[in-house]
Amino acid sequence: MTGPSDLDRAFATLKRDRVEALVLDSGYIARLQGRRAIIELAAANRMPTIYSLREFVDEGGLLFYGATE
Repeated sequence: MTGPSDLDRAFATLKRDRVEALVLDSGYIARLQGRRAIIELAAANRMPTIYSLREFVDEGGLLFYGATE
C-alpha cells in the first residue's frame, strides 16, 4: 500500500468478500495512511474494527484492545 486509493481498494475488497470485522494492529498501514482515514473508511463500510492503539478510539474508532500505560 502506498497511498489513500490503496486503502479505499482494500476496504472495497473486504466489503466484497463479506468480511464481518477487522482487527487492525498499529503497524505499517496505520502509520502510512493515518488514523483518521482508516477510522472513516471502517465507519463508512460499516466494518466493526478493533484497534491496538487507544488513539484510534480517541479519534472515533469503535474499540481498543491492548496494553495500557
